[in-house]
Amino acid sequence: MATLKEWMATINDDYLIKLSNKGVFNRSKRELPDAGVNAVLEDDALHATFGDGTTVSITGEPTNYVCSCPSRTICKHVVMALMTVYDPTAAGDGAETEAPPPPVAKPQKPVKAKAPKVDAEIIPHVIELMEEIYRIGLFRLPSEYSERCAQFATLCHGAGFAVLERLFDTAAKEFELYEKKSSSFSELSLVGCLARIYQFCRGGDYAETAGRFKRQYSELSKLPLLGLGAYPWYAKSGYLGITAVFYSPEHRQTFTFTNARPQAAANRNALDELKQVPWNVPANFTNLSKSDLVLFYPKISEDNRLSSSESTSGSLVQLQAKLEDVNPMENFMDLKPLFDCKRGVNSLYVVLKVHSLGDGAFNEVDQTYRAVITDANGVSLPIVIAYSEINETAISNFEYMMMNDVVPDAVTANVSLSEENFSIEVFPIAVWMDGKTRNIGYETLYAVEEEPDKEKKDGRIKKEKGYARFFT
Repeated sequence: MATLKEWMATINDDYLIKLSNKGVFNRSKRELPDAGVNAVLEDDALHATFGDGTTVSITGEPTNYVCSCPSRTICKHVVMALMTVYDPTAAGDGAETEAPPPPVAKPQKPVKAKAPKVDAEIIPHVIELMEEIYRIGLFRLPSEYSERCAQFATLCHGAGFAVLERLFDTAAKEFELYEKKSSSFSELSLVGCLARIYQFCRGGDYAETAGRFKRQYSELSKLPLLGLGAYPWYAKSGYLGITAVFYSPEHRQTFTFTNARPQAAANRNALDELKQVPWNVPANFTNLSKSDLVLFYPKISEDNRLSSSESTSGSLVQLQAKLEDVNPMENFMDLKPLFDCKRGVNSLYVVLKVHSLGDGAFNEVDQTYRAVITDANGVSLPIVIAYSEINETAISNFEYMMMNDVVPDAVTANVSLSEENFSIEVFPIAVWMDGKTRNIGYETLYAVEEEPDKEKKDGRIKKEKGYARFFT
């Protein structure tokens, strides 16, 4: 039997196209120069590591591979690993370069997500948002509409409107370019996109025109996850949601799951329903977001959103994930190469190991709370929490930590990057202290009687106001 090194002598471009497909091949060839691949070819094995942490091992023959990425079919990483050690000009032998069939014991192939029944309840909220944008004026809008459009894309997906999801995704990207003053921003593209959204909502016959989802979902047989925390969010159009963030040690990537519903139903019972989990796991959303669990037959999208089917189930290993198991980042300088490896990605979920916390203050001019976290090497990052009713509890928790000299062991955060000047902002989701995780967006770190003194808090946060009290 031929060794892998002997196989490599017969492999050329045609073979790799047959092994994967032309799209994967072209993408692999395009991304290879910036992928940071370090490959070692042994007699019967090929081991490769990528700049983003992905690892590939190939033994015996090219179809016998293991890749740490979530893809369940042959992926760009396998193709790029082979590209680093093959001779693209090799003549090859017709019989030898025929791609052998993949091993029988493969996970299920990706399946397209079925378009759910449309929920027209979201349409009035979309119309309200569009009319709000046109009423205020495109160039007088505050810098929050990229995030709002991204949230609406998620909501439209859940409501079954594939067309609206794609349009809102496009609008979110254009708004982000505008907010960053990028030369790539296209006013014509953004206005046209918003006009199509409004026209769709006014057209009726939603079930016939909702479209089908293009997003590919892969169904995995098993996915171990570690909960990193959860945070509530509120769209001004009237939707309240909770997003949980998980880390997969196997794939070394983060995954998210979101529940959302109209704010009109956001009483105590509705919020409790938001915290329910659709995987038959005996835990509420809060406990699940911190736990060590295993999902069976979950579906994951290309952007690592977790979904489910009737066959999806889950099992709790323990209620509290361990900090040392979630790969916390100890050196904040590692964020830059991490963003460099994920080109085009402007925000990441990470767990940051904290050495000190300081400089906490609320700015009444821009209504934003800011603090600074520092790693053991003295590198600092800014905590930034824009004031809103939904963020009151998070701000209160940071003020409590500042006034009582409490330093968390680590912070789960959404870290965003400005490509213009490489400025980083950290939005905190959860804190890790004494072996426990607390979701600071809706769990208080203090007893009610310990709430930070209003006189020491710039007289801003009103006790028991808005949604903060619903979550406690």
